[in-house]
Amino acid sequence: MAIISDPSNLVGAEQKETSDYFGGSLILDLYYKGFFIESNRHRLNYQLQSSDFGYELVSEDTYDIDLLARSYINPFDENNAGVIFEELNEELEGIEPRDAYLLQGVRYTGYRNNDVYWFSVGVDILDGVHHGWVLDGFYTSTYHLRNWDLQLGAGATLFSANMNQYYFGIEQGESSDSRPIYTPSAGYRGEFEISGRYPVNEHWLLTTGLTLSHYSKSIDDSPITARQNVLRYVLSVSYVF
Repeated sequence: MAIISDPSNLVGAEQKETSDYFGGSLILDLYYKGFFIESNRHRLNYQLQSSDFGYELVSEDTYDIDLLARSYINPFDENNAGVIFEELNEELEGIEPRDAYLLQGVRYTGYRNNDVYWFSVGVDILDGVHHGWVLDGFYTSTYHLRNWDLQLGAGATLFSANMNQYYFGIEQGESSDSRPIYTPSAGYRGEFEISGRYPVNEHWLLTTGLTLSHYSKSIDDSPITARQNVLRYVLSVSYVF
């Protein structure tokens, strides 16, 4: 259960009602003979995103190599501009739905003392909707302060032109006087994150933190994006079983 401040980078996607700031999710991590469904618990926003699917190729004390299938951008349409919003967005009215497709690729995860870092590449092979690719990397360090686990992290995600076109481009059928045709080039999302986790007891976990996302000009120039910098805040209580 979480209190979430998530302004989104899409036009017209504003949290208006008190209920827009509350969310809930069930997070499951499953492993069987190398296959897994897992959430990325090294990131603050794992509570808001879908799980990763994959197969463990190599598992050592200092690194893992996995085959991976995951979605890197949340889906949206004219009625849903993010995780929270569920009503017609007049500024997005008339756009085609942008679905969440699982890109297939490889991930390398390294472990060093209290640090975790990973690099992954994903390509739209099976669905073939946009034939785009993604390069994703992140580094996070954990510091212990009494019963708190404090994490600092930074990373970047590079999106190909084809993927940016699918999510942020504007086709002829979607265009209007206020929403001209737009064809973006490749772009990126850079992120900085700080979070803290406090175990209340054996089963209850308190998590808080913020994520600052910066989008490249090719994404920010899209007629359906509203801001280049997005600051998200989460305060959550989890029951672990």
